[in-house]
Amino acid sequence: MTQDQTISRKIKELFLSVQVEKEYSKNDIITMYMNNAYFGRGAWGVQDAAEKYFGIDAKDLNVEQGAMLAGMLQSPNGYDPISQPEAALNRRNQVLQNLVNNHKLSQSDADAIAKTPIGASDHERIDNSYRYPSYFDAVINEAIGKYHLKENKLLNDGYRIYTSLNQDDQTNLQNNFENPNLNPVGGDSQAASIVMDAKTGGVRAVVGGRGEHVFRGFNRATQMYRSPGSTIKPLVDYAPALSRGFSVDSKLKNQVSSFGTNGYEPHNALDVQTKPVPMYQALENSYNIPAVWLLDQIGTKVGFKSAEDAGLPVEKSDDNLSLAIGGMKKGVSPLQMTQAYTSFANDGKMSKGHFITKIEDASGKVIVDTKPEQKRLWSSKVTKEMTSMMLGFIPMEQVFLPIHMALKSLVKPGQLRLVAKIHLQQMQRIHGQLHIHQMLS
Repeated sequence: MTQDQTISRKIKELFLSVQVEKEYSKNDIITMYMNNAYFGRGAWGVQDAAEKYFGIDAKDLNVEQGAMLAGMLQSPNGYDPISQPEAALNRRNQVLQNLVNNHKLSQSDADAIAKTPIGASDHERIDNSYRYPSYFDAVINEAIGKYHLKENKLLNDGYRIYTSLNQDDQTNLQNNFENPNLNPVGGDSQAASIVMDAKTGGVRAVVGGRGEHVFRGFNRATQMYRSPGSTIKPLVDYAPALSRGFSVDSKLKNQVSSFGTNGYEPHNALDVQTKPVPMYQALENSYNIPAVWLLDQIGTKVGFKSAEDAGLPVEKSDDNLSLAIGGMKKGVSPLQMTQAYTSFANDGKMSKGHFITKIEDASGKVIVDTKPEQKRLWSSKVTKEMTSMMLGFIPMEQVFLPIHMALKSLVKPGQLRLVAKIHLQQMQRIHGQLHIHQMLS
């Protein structure tokens, strides 16, 4: 930092301090400070510090405990009672003497307390009681896996992690999972849900599974890979076909046939067969035969490349017609599938999913500053056609004028997000729905 920058910063700090003193009393200021100050080992605010070092509430601190915490403020690491007990003890005793000098404590009491040990220990504060366990775990995993930070440092060295969490979305999601009417208790079924802002890629909410939570346990929304099933069709079959001259009302084959050089023979659910159907109807009914026929027409390499561009973990062996209906060796995670679908809610641009927006160390230095990353997958025209089909606004007469207005009236202005709820049953396959809420201009 240059001398000019230092002077400028000091002037700003002086101005802010004057403004704060105009608005708040001294008691208010010290209260705000104590509630937000850093006390080392990941403890922010006096309540956190009381729990961390003494395992009690701040209101139950005695004089010697309060003196130790007050002494730490000058240098949380230098006066850490765990790693620097002697320095912390001397600092505490100095604070006690300051209290005597300011007539807040008698000399005899200060002398008596000074003879007592520091009495602090590291009370583990990670348990199942924190409010958003799945989200918390996902943030820790991203910080470790993506930004190569160590778990013990993240939890104990005063890092501040900023995220894209939306508390309303997260609370609603958790309440849904706890609702027995929506998720019957018992059985082997599992579920995972994720809410992502389609414009930024920021994850607003996540639940990684049903049942009792285990700290940094298996998160099905981010770590589980299963066949995407029919949710892959817009990404691999329909949008690529629309990009290559097909239209939403192009007629697609819907009779059992053998496709490709290997004679791949897909079937619809319940073995339904019909005469050729328009694309929008094939999507609406989730027919398999038209999807495979379409991929055969545009080429498996086109579908494979589309899946690859959308961030799906396809492997070389997936370059075949079964990809049209979700045939993948590894499968996908709900997070990856949700990320891919942001392209349909963001004018054809896929937003890279993330939980963390910024990380600061204990000194306030920014060590991670996440910027939205986008990648164009589809043209605006293809995106509107694809989104219209998925939202079910294709009229039988193919009159397209009302579609744009209908979407505008149904979607709350300014709301741009993607919600993916994935249900996982014994068949070990993603068979849920992805719901897009899109703001159109």
